Amino acid sequence: MDCCMTRLMIPPSNEPENADDILNTLYKVCAELDITYFLYGGTALGFYRDGGYIPLDNDIDVGILSTPEKFLELRATLEAEGFAIDEDSYNHYWKHNILLDIRGGTDYWGPEPVIQRCVVLYTEQFDAVSYKGRAYNIPHPIEEHLACHYGPNWCVSRPKSPTVVFATICGDLFHIGHLRFLQRAAELGHILVVGICTDDFMRSYKGEPIIPYEQRCEIIQSLRCVDYITPYTSFYDCDFVDKFRVKIRVIRPEYGYYEGEAETRIELEARGIKHVELSRTPNISTTEIKKKCWEEVEENWELIEIVEEHDEKVASR
Repeated sequence: MDCCMTRLMIPPSNEPENADDILNTLYKVCAELDITYFLYGGTALGFYRDGGYIPLDNDIDVGILSTPEKFLELRATLEAEGFAIDEDSYNHYWKHNILLDIRGGTDYWGPEPVIQRCVVLYTEQFDAVSYKGRAYNIPHPIEEHLACHYGPNWCVSRPKSPTVVFATICGDLFHIGHLRFLQRAAELGHILVVGICTDDFMRSYKGEPIIPYEQRCEIIQSLRCVDYITPYTSFYDCDFVDKFRVKIRVIRPEYGYYEGEAETRIELEARGIKHVELSRTPNISTTEIKKKCWEEVEENWELIEIVEEHDEKVASR
């Protein structure tokens, strides 16, 4: 038997009755197909710590123990039950505008060592948590799993009206300055939403990104300090305010330099959104990294040509 799962962060919703409908359907389908499943991640955390769903969460995290054949049966059955299937992913199922994130199969393990450590080690047996009269499997021992996944403060519940912080970032050639910026932003509230600049947006004012958008998303959403990620497409983009119920926006010291930034700040502050300026980490930036790389190339061009010529000879053997 194989199991696999990951974290995906999406826009929040508070509709527990719809989430209950999804869980009831999953319970019925897995019983019919004789598939063992368990809750993990934010869903296990909420059920164990809070007795229900975490405020402002909108995905149900489920792992299954099954063969690939059973996984395909489950997929077909959920589609027949009215779930919309994400064509770009075998494990994302939508209903009531809520994501059911199901993982099963070793294909997913490669790039996610943190999830391997935090989930697989705790699913050889299960603990149980009761919710509305039904027992659900959760990793064992659950408190070790949650500490591994969320850190030592996993037991601290979010308030019913948490402070949501929004930060925008390109994250190209992700470095320590990016990390510290996001860590400091997270300290300003309970939930950190990160708007990641799309490739097209970056091209419009910074030039071609070195790391593509999808990979930058994967890097940033893996950070413990980040709760949600969302595409950021324009300096005029204000959709995140209502989508995530943002109360604080963090900005760079030079914010206002680009067209649209000053106007957007005025509009958001009129709507009650507080802006907090965070200084940059000294002596580090993506621009400086690129500059240093080019200087190294120019200084060692002859050596690079020799190495490339050698590699070509080796490859042609």
